[in-house]
Amino acid sequence: MLKQLNTNIKLLILPIIVIVSMLILSFIFSQKIQLLKKEVNLIYFGNFTPVHKLHTLKEYYIQIINT
Repeated sequence: MLKQLNTNIKLLILPIIVIVSMLILSFIFSQKIQLLKKEVNLIYFGNFTPVHKLHTLKEYYIQIINT
């Protein structure tokens, strides 16, 4: 009787451990994806700003040269 009770408790605890582990892993995965999105945005949009500023400076200096 005690051995069967022990086995039943183990079988009850196993799905709980699996579910908790999956929740923790999904949270960690979500955090890593958010960091990756930030890095990709920084790479993509970070290069656009200096090009735009260079274009503005170029137009400004061309305007000064023309006048």
